[in-house]
Amino acid sequence: MISGPTAVCGDSVCAMEEGSDSCPADCAGKVLETTFSFSLGSSGSMFKLEALRDVTVSSLVINAMSRGEGEVKVYTRIGDYSGHERNSVGWELIYDNSAVIHNRRGEPTELGDFNTPVFIEKGDTRSFFVTSSMGVLYEPDTVEGAPFVSDESIVIYEGIGTTEEFSGIIHSPRVFGGIVR
Repeated sequence: MISGPTAVCGDSVCAMEEGSDSCPADCAGKVLETTFSFSLGSSGSMFKLEALRDVTVSSLVINAMSRGEGEVKVYTRIGDYSGHERNSVGWELIYDNSAVIHNRRGEPTELGDFNTPVFIEKGDTRSFFVTSSMGVLYEPDTVEGAPFVSDESIVIYEGIGTTEEFSGIIHSPRVFGGIVR
């Protein structure tokens, strides 16, 4: 009899049979980084992610365009942002901090926890829109909506850059520069 692989708590892989409660060593505090390389930037970045298992997104880390203190807002919506780039209806503000200390380009700028963590059920997609008064950096890529990076929990897709909050010029495709926690 041949059996499939079994989950082993402590192997640094959050297997489908494990969770943050049953195996915190493998599943709690997980992060997925897109990139801290950069060649472009503007005031905002929209992207979607897909949950490969039930997950909770608690925070983001951004790649800031300029150093100093500034305001960061993070919005989220169920499903794809496509068709909702210039309209705030259906978006929920989950983070608003006017005193974020932005680090230099290429260095992580920690935002801290969202007001309310965002639960995403396995198989669902969720969009995020990050804006910063100091600007955000990102990379151009190949196809808006194409998978960019994934792990055993989520897939982060190529998105867009924006010059204004729910208005302005849209730059596509762009890869959000940062980390999803």
